[in-house]
Amino acid sequence: MTTTSPSRLLLFAAGLILPPLAVLAANGMAPLAGLLGVLALARLWSRRADPVAGWPVAALSILLFAWAALSALWSPVPLMALGSAARLGGMVVVGTAGILAARSLDRLERDGLMTGLMIGSLVAALILSVEYLTSNSLSGLLFEVRGMKPLPPGAKSQFNRGATILALAVWPLVGWLTERQGRKRGFIPLAVIGAVILAGDSLAAILAVLAGSVVYGIATWSPQWAARLVVVATAALVLALVTLAPRLPIPPASFTSLDWLPISAHHRLAVWQFSSTKAAEHPLLGWGMESSRVIPGAEERLDTQWITPAGIDKGSLTGTRLPLHPHNALLQIWLELGMVGVALILLLVGQATRDRRPANLACLTATLAVASVSYGIWQSWWVSALWIIAALCAPSSEGTSA
Repeated sequence: MTTTSPSRLLLFAAGLILPPLAVLAANGMAPLAGLLGVLALARLWSRRADPVAGWPVAALSILLFAWAALSALWSPVPLMALGSAARLGGMVVVGTAGILAARSLDRLERDGLMTGLMIGSLVAALILSVEYLTSNSLSGLLFEVRGMKPLPPGAKSQFNRGATILALAVWPLVGWLTERQGRKRGFIPLAVIGAVILAGDSLAAILAVLAGSVVYGIATWSPQWAARLVVVATAALVLALVTLAPRLPIPPASFTSLDWLPISAHHRLAVWQFSSTKAAEHPLLGWGMESSRVIPGAEERLDTQWITPAGIDKGSLTGTRLPLHPHNALLQIWLELGMVGVALILLLVGQATRDRRPANLACLTATLAVASVSYGIWQSWWVSALWIIAALCAPSSEGTSA
């Protein structure tokens, strides 16, 4: 079937817009995913696409959000739990549609999409480069334009959400270029975008680039071993959360035992220790969807000053034991949905590793790395970004009609 120019142009525009939008306004991922989902549904309807290819991920996702909705029965915020479960269930529909629509793309359509993504990613990398080289002045200027308070000196870039999305979106580019032009040229986007991210101050994005690169290297040698590594590492993380996280040192004791960590990491340790301790109180079913916001004891303050034995002031730690969510996806799911929810996530990871293409295994690893240290797992912009990245990773048909 002949590929129409408007179709290729629309796909090119979608790829072009995604990375700069992620950097400048990450919250825009949710409306963008909704728009792309509607367009994907329209394409699938017009072509009477067979949905069988996408059912495993969709089925497991639906089970997860059905369990989340059921947990409203024991959640301390039942209406919020139901609302979040319904909203995320809707994202499953549009996200699955996006994956199926991506599978239906022919070669020229996919080339148009990925060419736009390549250019957009380079533009986004340029924006981040200017941001980092000017001590985060661009995001500070954006704050002022929006009428918000100026960023304090030394504040992290407000574009870091976009940096993490870019750290994930680079892998579909690597896979596409490798398929089209070989591994040497496929490495180019990772080298360029990775260098920019490594120069920035988003630890989550840096971790994503490094972890993804390690698994990519292993997968080029043995995709089977790389897939097993991802599954085993995820299961090991679950085990560590259950057995070790409740025993983590917290401030001020951690200032002495782990004095090499930045002060923000000490707060994260306290959050993980508190969250895992609370999760152990209801290990099977969890506290209920969205309960992280109102867990008893979460509002306890951790405010303390870090003074070394030599009398050096290394800053002040401010914050609560649990600020809205645990900043770890697996821990949040265990806390809210219990081991039933964790089991569904492990099944999802196992299903995702069935795609043994090196770039896709690297992208999955990078996603798990970010989810392990940042963001709330139910945040709309983050879930939307993950569905979009999953669609970009989906294999397309290899039609060559012009």
